[in-house]
Amino acid sequence: MTIRITAGLLLIALPFAQDRRLNAFPLTVYLSPKPDAVMVVAQDHATRKELELHPSSAHGQEGFTIDTSTLIKEVGAGSPFLLLDIAARKDGETLDRITLKMPVALKLSSSFIKMDLKQPEISPKTIEAFSRTGLSIENDFSVFFQCRRMYRQIRTANPNHPLIVPAAYWYFAAAYELASAPSSVVAMDGEALQASGDLLDRARSEKTIASGFSRWAIDRGHWTEMLEKARRLDWKDARVIQQSAEKGDLSGAAALNLHFEQKFDSLGTKEKAAVTKEYGVNGRWLRKNEEYLEAATGPPARKDGVRE
Repeated sequence: MTIRITAGLLLIALPFAQDRRLNAFPLTVYLSPKPDAVMVVAQDHATRKELELHPSSAHGQEGFTIDTSTLIKEVGAGSPFLLLDIAARKDGETLDRITLKMPVALKLSSSFIKMDLKQPEISPKTIEAFSRTGLSIENDFSVFFQCRRMYRQIRTANPNHPLIVPAAYWYFAAAYELASAPSSVVAMDGEALQASGDLLDRARSEKTIASGFSRWAIDRGHWTEMLEKARRLDWKDARVIQQSAEKGDLSGAAALNLHFEQKFDSLGTKEKAAVTKEYGVNGRWLRKNEEYLEAATGPPARKDGVRE
């Protein structure tokens, strides 16, 4: 099978070999401090599998490695994505969790997650430390987990607390960095999106919240722009259409292309332009993909399994 890109279009030379080659990779999870166990729930649209893992020392850190090849074969073989919910537990309680969205066709040699389970001090000093160091590959996970924990505790105890704005901002910023990296398998955190929208709305009418933006020099316009980009991050997965086809999974590529084609058609003019600018996806590209893939596989099946 030959696949090449010409003028931004996915061109596939016929005939096709229907050979679904699984592209598994080792996923290592590091945890600090060490929990009793970690529950891993893997699922796609039709299958669910639960694993209980016990961290052990590896490379001087507490953690474990997940064999994604087994999970992809048992759970993700019929879907372009494998969802993993990883929850650290101690004394029967969930300490924290993170959700991964792993394209089965994504080409990775390995990946790792660092779950920072330490309890942060809710104080200006903690926020100042994050503001001073910013985000980097070394601390993205730590900022994400600690600021999410801070935000949740502040929101529960006093949603007008002066630190709720910077805690939510750094929580969102870290979540965005983790999810937007080119080969990331971290899903964009839905709670971070909700927290950002809520605080940006409240800042328009509540002086206490608006003062939090001023106190910590947080630009509302910039945060709003990043929130809009974060809400479009699902379009990053349009690249999986080509990768699925390259692996010989033509029916999967066709189904995924249909999903994005319908999603693109539902957008307004402004959103379509933003998606095209950021991800190079447009209606013509998706329709050309559909033509080539349909010539090879027939029309994609709807959710009820019936061919269009």
